[in-house]
Amino acid sequence: MSYNLKFATLCAKYNLGLLMNEPEPITGGLLHRMYRLQTDKAQYAVKALNPQIMQRDTAMSNYIFSEMVANLAYQKGIHAVPAIVSNGSSMHEVEGQFYLLFPWVQGKALRSSTSSISHRERMIITLKRL
Repeated sequence: MSYNLKFATLCAKYNLGLLMNEPEPITGGLLHRMYRLQTDKAQYAVKALNPQIMQRDTAMSNYIFSEMVANLAYQKGIHAVPAIVSNGSSMHEVEGQFYLLFPWVQGKALRSSTSSISHRERMIITLKRL
């Protein structure tokens, strides 16, 4: 099963605005594909979820739960970027392809090779506060 990327349809269905140019692939992910999407309304980070992974029985519920945790963290003042919720769900679907949509945030990822024990300890303490 392969990706079925329909960015213009995604924009129209979820009122993201008019697609301004071809979405830019963002590197770094291993399981899914990420894109920077520019519309006439805003910029978005779009995670196109791997269709093979989404066929697993628990995949959908795991992603929904993960976004509930991210939303809770954000509400508690933790610097998290939860997925955009549309029609009551963080999961967005177009022609069988599932997406998570995020507001575009400029930044850079902390590589696992440069993270320290103190980074991990802070994450654990933060999660325990939830």
